Amino acid sequence: MKRKKRSTLIRFDSTNPVITLFRSRYWTKCVVYILRTDKPQKYEKGRSRIIYIGESKRGFRRFAASAAAKANRSFGVLRGVRKIDVHLLTFRGKHSVRLWEELERGLLATFHEKHGCLPRHNKIGASFRVEDIRFFRPRRLRAIVDRLAY
Repeated sequence: MKRKKRSTLIRFDSTNPVITLFRSRYWTKCVVYILRTDKPQKYEKGRSRIIYIGESKRGFRRFAASAAAKANRSFGVLRGVRKIDVHLLTFRGKHSVRLWEELERGLLATFHEKHGCLPRHNKIGASFRVEDIRFFRPRRLRAIVDRLAY
């Protein structure tokens, strides 16, 4: 007697996609990106939805992979997190200046000053100081961190 092969069950969520990409004018080669959750996280001085600030010289491939890796880590550890958004920050370039690195440093310094520590998944940047920001207005960086914090 021939045995029937068992079929494999395929599961998927048709209403909630894992990643949604929008066409945006902010897609450039060098970007700074911020990962933010749907639920504010506790920090030393208050709460914020920002869990990671990163930069990429390679464009969209980097922040898509980074978002997936951080999401995989966050969903099991951070309580109540069900969604992680990626926000891109771009700028007009300057000759011989790596502005994406300067912007990331400025945002990390601003976040550290406001919340008392780095975002959850950032490891490097605790030594960055707001006084060392050269190419961006500290007031604008504070406004970005405040806007994305809630």
